[in-house]
Amino acid sequence: MTQEQIEDLLNRLPRNVSLLSELIEDLLLISRLNEDQMEIVVEKFKPLDLVKNILKNFDYSLAEKNIRVEYHIDPELILLADPLRIEQIFRVFIDNAIKYSSPNSKIVIKALKNYSGRYNPEGKKGDLFQIIDFGRGIKEEDQQKLFERFFRAKDVANIPGTGLGLAIAKEIMDIFGGSIYVDSTHGEGSTFSLFFPKK
Repeated sequence: MTQEQIEDLLNRLPRNVSLLSELIEDLLLISRLNEDQMEIVVEKFKPLDLVKNILKNFDYSLAEKNIRVEYHIDPELILLADPLRIEQIFRVFIDNAIKYSSPNSKIVIKALKNYSGRYNPEGKKGDLFQIIDFGRGIKEEDQQKLFERFFRAKDVANIPGTGLGLAIAKEIMDIFGGSIYVDSTHGEGSTFSLFFPKK
């Protein structure tokens, strides 16, 4: 093995360890979901604080790709749900937005209070959150499969991921009676809309 091959292997080790850790964590979550063993603790919290805390954990990834984040969330907006589970949902979508965004672009996170519109077809009381990126987008034929376990589009095979994040987010959203919608144009970016009905 040449020195160059050794250096390449060493450079890839942290990424592989991180991916393995992510896979184990995702599989444990899937197991709890399968067995209805996921503990839910409902309380009031501010989603703006939650989003800010998540973004702190992605400082390095954002800086590495020179991606800026805009968020438009009312600081007084309150959700009644399990903050840990909602954080898991938001983390998935923010992580994906960073992964699939183009360098030197931006991500927009916004909340619409008391939302009524096409992402609330039943006219329930609730709030809508959107995570918008301007990256590679998703092909139309892949959009219907996004929330299947282990699904990964062929054109992102070179980007690390377990193929479980969106499936987990969807299953947790189902627990709270929420809905997820995707609007995406290949080559232009994606918008994920998350509707949380009020209890």
